[in-house]
Amino acid sequence: MAEYHRQMESKRTELSHAIDLFYSEIGVVFQPLEAFCSSERRRYDPLSKRVEELEKTFARLMRQIAKG
Repeated sequence: MAEYHRQMESKRTELSHAIDLFYSEIGVVFQPLEAFCSSERRRYDPLSKRVEELEKTFARLMRQIAKG
């Protein structure tokens, strides 16, 4: 049993290292996309907020018009 536990611990360590390496590589692959998305978010966020404000204004005006 002791040998079995030793071998399983060794395999667990190997698997853990493989998983860490996988996530590290995935992070490197997606980093440019993350940077691009952040940049685009900063670029379009003010426009998006303005659209939300206009939608609220239009909804308020439609309610006022409906009241007559």
